[in-house]
Amino acid sequence: MVDFNDKFDNVERELREKLALRSAPPGFAKKVLARIDESRPATPSRMPTWRWMAAAAVLTTTAALAGSQWEYHRERQIAGQRARDQVMLALRIAGSTLQQVQLKVQRTGKDTQ
Repeated sequence: MVDFNDKFDNVERELREKLALRSAPPGFAKKVLARIDESRPATPSRMPTWRWMAAAAVLTTTAALAGSQWEYHRERQIAGQRARDQVMLALRIAGSTLQQVQLKVQRTGKDTQ
């Protein structure tokens, strides 16, 4: 029969052996630094041409959309101002007409008295 303590001792011994400090193999630091250099993101000078072209296309499209939106809102603002001016003119004409009618009514009232 296998003793539980013996199994535990064997596992503990194996773990200690596997986790023991060992010196790195020759060239390990160079390999790690080379991998770090490979995994760095591309800097603007190293970025491929197609990425620059894609970025330029996105910026151009964004600028065009923003410009068209601004123009749309500007046209709506101008249309709103025109509508307001037309309403104000209509109110002035209606007010003037009402004054003329009121004067006629007053004159007619004086003539019948």
